[in-house]
Amino acid sequence: MITIIHGDDISESRIYFQDLKLKHKNFVLLDGAKITITDLVQNIEGSGLFNDTKTIFIEELLTKLKKTDKESKEILNFIAKDSKENTFVLWESKEILKRDLSLFKDAAVKFFKLPKNIFLFLDNLKPSNSNNLLKLFHQSLDSGIKEELILFMIQR
Repeated sequence: MITIIHGDDISESRIYFQDLKLKHKNFVLLDGAKITITDLVQNIEGSGLFNDTKTIFIEELLTKLKKTDKESKEILNFIAKDSKENTFVLWESKEILKRDLSLFKDAAVKFFKLPKNIFLFLDNLKPSNSNNLLKLFHQSLDSGIKEELILFMIQR
């Protein structure tokens, strides 16, 4: 089974990713930017006392992987082939395009999108617009956006 977690709401998607990690006792965490086919095969086919299914958590695989590279294609094919016996959870900090999601046909996709209120608020940041800006700020808070994220977006 493959689960792909992506979207521009990084904080909520990360919380969901961490919750999934807490549900699995024995898991392997791999970095998608540094992953090799050897690492993946060794972690999956490594001998254990029992023949349990393994859970592999990979961060930033689809965004950091060079899709033209031969080893990258091998990694994606291996994950697709081995997903029947093992569980893979892929976390991406950006929204993944549908053509990239189509690489894994039976994947469960969890998409986390920021509410549009935050972008309306950020577009209206200008001098002498305080009344409208306060309304938009409170609308953003009411839609579930955390204050820290709003501050981060203003700073960015």
